[in-house]
Amino acid sequence: MWQTEHQKAFESLNHVIIEVPVLAYYDPEKDNLIQSDASLQGIACVLMQDGRPVCHASRSLTGTESLCSNIERELLAACWSLEKFNHYVCWQKVIIETVHKFHNECLATAAETVAKDGKT
Repeated sequence: MWQTEHQKAFESLNHVIIEVPVLAYYDPEKDNLIQSDASLQGIACVLMQDGRPVCHASRSLTGTESLCSNIERELLAACWSLEKFNHYVCWQKVIIETVHKFHNECLATAAETVAKDGKT
């Protein structure tokens, strides 16, 4: 039975879909955040600015990639996201978030080293 709260939820969702753009336009002046994740079947990432998604990407893992450990798949997702969003983040400061604290620390250290040495 369709009730008043159902109608309100429908109208709210309809407003979000129609009125508010889901993806934001990329602004090279804003900070970049890439969130990446991996599963047994695939990897995915999203480029965010000011808490809004700018673009997203995903792909299936190959047979060999799916045999990797979870921590390796997560790192693959982070590296692949940099390749995928290269045209946005090349020569820009970018923060990469993964679900593994270890990767976040390693990526931050690598980024600091690259910044100091000027090497990629």
